Amino acid sequence: MAANATPGPAKKGVAGGSGAAAGGSGTGGSGAAAGGAGGGRRRGRGGPPRQPGPHVVRLRGEVQALRRRVEELEADIQECRQLNKRLAEVTDVVAEVLLPAEQRDEGRLRELLDRYEKSLARTQ
Repeated sequence: MAANATPGPAKKGVAGGSGAAAGGSGTGGSGAAAGGAGGGRRRGRGGPPRQPGPHVVRLRGEVQALRRRVEELEADIQECRQLNKRLAEVTDVVAEVLLPAEQRDEGRLRELLDRYEKSLARTQ
Protein backbone atom coordinates (compact mmCIF):
# COMPACT_ATOMS: atom_id res chain seq x y z
CA MET A 1 0.00 0.00 0.00
CA ALA A 2 1.13 3.57 -0.60
CA ALA A 3 2.32 5.64 2.30
CA ASN A 4 -0.61 8.09 2.25
CA ALA A 5 -3.34 5.58 1.39
CA THR A 6 -5.80 4.90 4.17
CA PRO A 7 -7.50 1.60 4.60
CA GLY A 8 -11.29 1.55 4.73
CA PRO A 9 -14.15 2.73 2.51
CA ALA A 10 -13.40 5.07 -0.38
CA LYS A 11 -14.23 8.72 0.10
CA LYS A 12 -16.94 10.41 -1.91
CA GLY A 13 -15.57 12.37 -4.85
CA VAL A 14 -12.25 10.48 -4.92
CA ALA A 15 -11.31 8.33 -7.91
CA GLY A 16 -12.61 4.86 -7.31
CA GLY A 17 -15.32 6.05 -4.94
CA SER A 18 -19.03 6.17 -5.59
CA GLY A 19 -19.32 9.95 -5.92
CA ALA A 20 -20.27 12.01 -8.97
CA ALA A 21 -16.65 12.53 -10.03
CA ALA A 22 -16.26 8.78 -10.37
CA GLY A 23 -19.36 8.59 -12.52
CA GLY A 24 -21.82 7.64 -9.83
CA SER A 25 -24.74 9.61 -8.58
CA GLY A 26 -24.42 8.33 -5.10
CA THR A 27 -26.97 5.60 -5.81
CA GLY A 28 -25.02 3.52 -8.29
CA GLY A 29 -26.32 5.22 -11.44
CA SER A 30 -24.21 6.91 -14.08
CA GLY A 31 -23.83 10.64 -13.71
CA ALA A 32 -23.12 13.47 -16.13
CA ALA A 33 -19.45 13.75 -15.11
CA ALA A 34 -18.77 10.30 -16.54
CA GLY A 35 -20.66 11.06 -19.75
CA GLY A 36 -23.63 8.93 -18.82
CA ALA A 37 -26.91 8.77 -20.68
CA GLY A 38 -28.15 11.87 -18.92
CA GLY A 39 -26.25 14.15 -21.27
CA GLY A 40 -25.56 16.58 -18.45
CA ARG A 41 -29.23 17.30 -17.87
CA ARG A 42 -31.21 15.76 -15.10
CA ARG A 43 -34.65 14.71 -16.17
CA GLY A 44 -37.70 14.07 -14.09
CA ARG A 45 -36.93 16.31 -11.19
CA GLY A 46 -39.93 17.50 -9.29
CA GLY A 47 -41.45 20.93 -9.40
CA PRO A 48 -43.29 22.93 -12.01
CA PRO A 49 -42.16 22.74 -15.64
CA ARG A 50 -39.81 25.48 -16.78
CA GLN A 51 -41.30 28.39 -18.67
CA PRO A 52 -39.88 28.86 -22.17
CA GLY A 53 -37.48 31.74 -22.58
CA PRO A 54 -38.45 34.94 -24.38
CA HIS A 55 -36.63 33.84 -27.54
CA VAL A 56 -38.71 30.66 -27.70
CA VAL A 57 -41.94 32.61 -27.27
CA ARG A 58 -40.85 35.06 -29.99
CA LEU A 59 -39.97 32.23 -32.38
CA ARG A 60 -43.30 30.50 -31.77
CA GLY A 61 -45.09 33.75 -32.61
CA GLU A 62 -43.04 34.11 -35.78
CA VAL A 63 -43.86 30.54 -36.83
CA GLN A 64 -47.58 31.19 -36.32
CA ALA A 65 -47.36 34.41 -38.32
CA LEU A 66 -45.55 32.61 -41.13
CA ARG A 67 -48.17 29.85 -41.20
CA ARG A 68 -50.92 32.47 -41.52
CA ARG A 69 -48.97 34.18 -44.31
CA VAL A 70 -48.54 30.91 -46.20
CA GLU A 71 -52.31 30.29 -45.98
CA GLU A 72 -52.96 33.80 -47.35
CA LEU A 73 -50.51 33.25 -50.21
CA GLU A 74 -52.07 29.89 -51.07
CA ALA A 75 -55.49 31.55 -51.25
CA ASP A 76 -54.04 34.28 -53.48
CA ILE A 77 -52.49 31.68 -55.76
CA GLN A 78 -55.82 29.88 -56.07
CA GLU A 79 -57.53 33.15 -56.97
CA CYS A 80 -54.86 33.86 -59.61
CA ARG A 81 -55.40 30.42 -61.12
CA GLN A 82 -59.14 31.01 -61.40
CA LEU A 83 -58.61 34.43 -62.96
CA ASN A 84 -56.09 33.04 -65.45
CA LYS A 85 -58.56 30.35 -66.46
CA ARG A 86 -61.30 32.93 -67.03
CA LEU A 87 -58.91 35.11 -69.02
CA ALA A 88 -58.03 32.15 -71.24
CA GLU A 89 -61.73 31.47 -71.81
CA VAL A 90 -62.40 35.11 -72.74
CA THR A 91 -59.40 35.09 -75.06
CA ASP A 92 -60.75 32.00 -76.83
CA VAL A 93 -64.16 33.67 -77.28
CA VAL A 94 -62.63 36.92 -78.58
CA ALA A 95 -60.35 35.06 -80.98
CA GLU A 96 -63.32 33.15 -82.39
CA VAL A 97 -65.47 36.29 -82.70
CA LEU A 98 -62.74 38.21 -84.49
CA LEU A 99 -62.50 35.64 -87.28
CA PRO A 100 -64.24 36.59 -90.51
CA ALA A 101 -67.80 35.19 -90.71
CA GLU A 102 -66.94 32.62 -93.41
CA GLN A 103 -64.08 31.18 -91.28
CA ARG A 104 -65.98 31.23 -87.98
CA ASP A 105 -67.18 27.96 -86.46
CA GLU A 106 -70.56 28.87 -84.94
CA GLY A 107 -70.77 25.62 -82.97
CA ARG A 108 -67.36 26.21 -81.37
CA LEU A 109 -68.28 29.83 -80.63
CA ARG A 110 -71.51 28.74 -78.91
CA GLU A 111 -69.56 26.12 -76.89
CA LEU A 112 -66.96 28.70 -75.80
CA LEU A 113 -69.64 31.20 -74.78
CA ASP A 114 -71.52 28.53 -72.80
CA ARG A 115 -68.34 27.46 -70.98
CA TYR A 116 -67.53 31.09 -70.15
CA GLU A 117 -71.06 31.78 -68.85
CA LYS A 118 -70.89 28.66 -66.63
CA SER A 119 -67.55 29.79 -65.19
CA LEU A 120 -69.06 33.20 -64.40
CA ALA A 121 -72.05 31.58 -62.67
CA ARG A 122 -69.73 29.43 -60.49
CA THR A 123 -67.75 32.41 -59.24
CA GLN A 124 -70.79 34.46 -58.28
